[in-house]
Amino acid sequence: MKKGVIGLIIAGGVLLTMGAILFGIGISKEYKQEELITREYVIKDSVTSFDIDISTADLEFKPLESGDAKVVVTEKEKEYHDVKEEEGVLSIKSVDTKNWYERLFTFGYKKMNITIYMPTETYSKLMITTSTGNISIPSGFTFDNTEIKGSTCNVKYSATSLSGLSVTTSTGDINISSTSASGVNLKTSTGNVSLVDVKASELIVEVSTGHISLVNTVLTGNLSTHSSTGDVDITDSDASIINIKTSTGEVNAIFLTNKIVFAETSTGHINVPHSTSGGECHIKTSTGDITVKIKE
Repeated sequence: MKKGVIGLIIAGGVLLTMGAILFGIGISKEYKQEELITREYVIKDSVTSFDIDISTADLEFKPLESGDAKVVVTEKEKEYHDVKEEEGVLSIKSVDTKNWYERLFTFGYKKMNITIYMPTETYSKLMITTSTGNISIPSGFTFDNTEIKGSTCNVKYSATSLSGLSVTTSTGDINISSTSASGVNLKTSTGNVSLVDVKASELIVEVSTGHISLVNTVLTGNLSTHSSTGDVDITDSDASIINIKTSTGEVNAIFLTNKIVFAETSTGHINVPHSTSGGECHIKTSTGDITVKIKE
């Protein structure tokens, strides 16, 4: 009797497993290839701001050379984007209608893309939320306020932000170049932060294990950077008051004007100028070296 029951259990398990395998094979044959579809949305009304909430698609702004403004989207049949303009706000939202088995048995991943063609004018707000999609905003565009939030995405930003620029990512890199802004706030965990040819009033950079690099970045106000194990490299840059903190990272800086440097490290070496004039510069690290120079 017991042997019969055990046999039935084993047979049932085998049949269940085979059924699951056959079901998976059938579903995978139907859904393993996701073809991309290109859709174009013409924007004829005036746009003053942007509200974008997407998931995996890459997003890029491009200057409009002629014709109507438009959004060109390369997407999937069941994973697409809702594009609309209401009262001057251009909104783009991700829509995912896949069933669970379609997610499980879909192979051959293809990247989706969103390209926004707009005149290089001044807009009020640029709000972007994304997960793994990369963001690229070129020079020529001007926004009163910019806020970008992402997870593992990379962000490249070269537009002008009149009031403020805020970029937050988890493991993605942040690259800011050839731009001017009021306050700039950049935060990432394991990503790197790079600023080149940037002019702003204040700059705050927070990084965990990423590298911080500033080249030709000039601030009229304060510069504050904080990192854990990442290095801080500053070249031909300046600010009125500077605060740099890192744990095991090294600090190398070349400032444009004199600084009164207060440097502190545990096991690293310190090589800084002993000036009695200029703005205050506070640098603290644990095991990293500190080197500061003033450009002649």
